[in-house]
Amino acid sequence: MWRVTEERGALLVNPGRPMTSDTIAVHHILDRQVADAPFWKEIAASVLRPPGRLDALAAHRAG
Repeated sequence: MWRVTEERGALLVNPGRPMTSDTIAVHHILDRQVADAPFWKEIAASVLRPPGRLDALAAHRAG
């Protein structure tokens, strides 16, 4: 079974504002779960240019 975990690339990011109820309902992630997560600008380079091989990248609604 294939799973996305923190070890395999899953990463929560603090959106910098409260999430909408629709976002919470779809992703099952609460504001308190991302409160201490890094902001995108802090980790973007390490996510977009990781060491080694990049197999997949999903960034829903990313600008």
